Amino acid sequence: MKSVVTSLLPKETPLELMIAHGEILDEVSEVLEELTRSYFEHKDIAENVRFIAAKECDADAMKFKFRKMLDKNIKVPFPKQTFLYALHLQDDIIDMMEDIAKRMAMNYLDFPLEDEVQKDFMQLVREVQSIIKYLEQAIRELKQVFASSFAKRERKKEEKEIIRVENVESCIDTLTLKLGKWAYSKKNEYNALDLIFFNDLTLIFAKIGDKAENLAEMIRSFTR
Repeated sequence: MKSVVTSLLPKETPLELMIAHGEILDEVSEVLEELTRSYFEHKDIAENVRFIAAKECDADAMKFKFRKMLDKNIKVPFPKQTFLYALHLQDDIIDMMEDIAKRMAMNYLDFPLEDEVQKDFMQLVREVQSIIKYLEQAIRELKQVFASSFAKRERKKEEKEIIRVENVESCIDTLTLKLGKWAYSKKNEYNALDLIFFNDLTLIFAKIGDKAENLAEMIRSFTR
């Protein structure tokens, strides 16, 4: 038997499109570690850059379809503009990952990274991959919350994923601060432009964490 909330939703819903959009987000995040490792090793990253750009185009097409759907008289159990903003946050994350790939394609660092610094940066990348994975799980769980008419057990599952996002975002902040301090400590040793470039890459990864946490907070608001 369908729940009251489920009966409000058509077969193809904005939420299902958001879940599909999140799957693209996850696909892109899965290549970030390979992209970054190849970049630090001065290997060719063109294939990864093309892959991310193609996925970003797929996400844009889905976003357009999402907006058209919301323009129609479709019932959703939350404000349409709020839901549109949620997708906007998710799309921003894909855009930032594409920005990282394009920036890496434009410039390789002239100086070799210290082993500890490279290890910290790769850990930052993995934390970003984790936060996206937890975020996608939270978006998927949102469908179960609605289908169960906001059952307590489903809302608890949702809250668990959101807390995971928040915990990982805290780790991302710690790593970002550590890497930023290292970059500024080398201002008299290395090319200033390369240090700025390195710091900018670090900050984009940090912003992905911020966006993910903001979206998780919005998902939490949907379940209350």
